[in-house]
Amino acid sequence: MSALKNPLRLAVVLACALSASFALSDEATVTNEQQHIRTLISETFDRPNLQVKSEPVIVVGNHAVADWTQGENGGRALLRREKGKWKIMLCSGDGLKDAKVIEQADVPRDVATSLAQQLAKAEHDLPPEQIKRFGLFGATKNMLSQPHESGH
Repeated sequence: MSALKNPLRLAVVLACALSASFALSDEATVTNEQQHIRTLISETFDRPNLQVKSEPVIVVGNHAVADWTQGENGGRALLRREKGKWKIMLCSGDGLKDAKVIEQADVPRDVATSLAQQLAKAEHDLPPEQIKRFGLFGATKNMLSQPHESGH
């Protein structure tokens, strides 16, 4: 019996098709947001002959954590989307691996937990020396209240 002759079967087929298209749409949106974040970080911190590489970039709703390296240095940035634009809230090192630290930056608990979990998963297969560089930033710097200085 074809799906067109059986309304229940047709409903299931349509539901599966819609679910697949929404999943692809969500993935494309996250990838697009990740690229916007990479561009923002590069435009903010790139220097001649010393570009910033941001990877991985974790996006959950209107918040994100981006790992970055620049030469031998590195760190993590916490970002928030406001009125459709991403802003770097703060830069830090290993503190941004902790959901409680992320939550202290006015990020909802469930979002902070998801960011920390997804970041841990994304970093799991990275080389240990790269992960170590993300922790080199040192003290947390509030980027919203302090003007950017060259070299973070």
